[in-house]
Amino acid sequence: MRADDWTRPDPRHETLGGVVAHLAGNDAMLAADLGLSVVPLPSGAPAEVHAAWREQSRVIVDGLAGHQGGLDQRVRLAHTGPPPLRPLRDALVQRAFETWTHLDDIGSAVGRGTTTPPPEQVRRIVDLAAALLPGAVRGSDSGDEVGTVRLVLEGAGGGEWTLPCGRGDDTTIYADAVEFTRLVANRRGADSLSHTTAGSPAVSTRVLHVAATLGCD
Repeated sequence: MRADDWTRPDPRHETLGGVVAHLAGNDAMLAADLGLSVVPLPSGAPAEVHAAWREQSRVIVDGLAGHQGGLDQRVRLAHTGPPPLRPLRDALVQRAFETWTHLDDIGSAVGRGTTTPPPEQVRRIVDLAAALLPGAVRGSDSGDEVGTVRLVLEGAGGGEWTLPCGRGDDTTIYADAVEFTRLVANRRGADSLSHTTAGSPAVSTRVLHVAATLGCD
């Protein structure tokens, strides 16, 4: 990136430099939960923040190589609300998901376009979303209206997931897997996501609106 790219606006973190600071902050939280060194986030130039994030990333990668806690260790997931505790494996999937999402944010801002992860990574992202979605639905205002949701996703990383969300109406949602992950990242609107429904359209809409809240920014 050019020096002036760091100050380009971002709708969620003010500038592209703010996006990198957000990533660095989430990595610092993960490092702390793993008992690793937390790299101080400088308040200076964006390039210094970027360097600190890269150093924090290196600390995490090196620390995981000798980590004794296993992938089942409970750590905090990045979240806009109180961070939920999940297994380390989920936090690593989320970290990859978040990095891809913000790579696309930055790419769009500087005119480089968007990217698509390999299918196996898309599937892991959907697996994580499918694990989080039932609890999020039950905790929402629509919790009493939603029963079992069958999620059928096509394309790279696609498959079928059955989500026991409650005792309300059952529904099946058909959509593209990559587009669904972009919905989960809140980079697609629930009302604009191309999808079809077997069952209650109203329930499907409510589920998609909840899915769009699962991202961490």
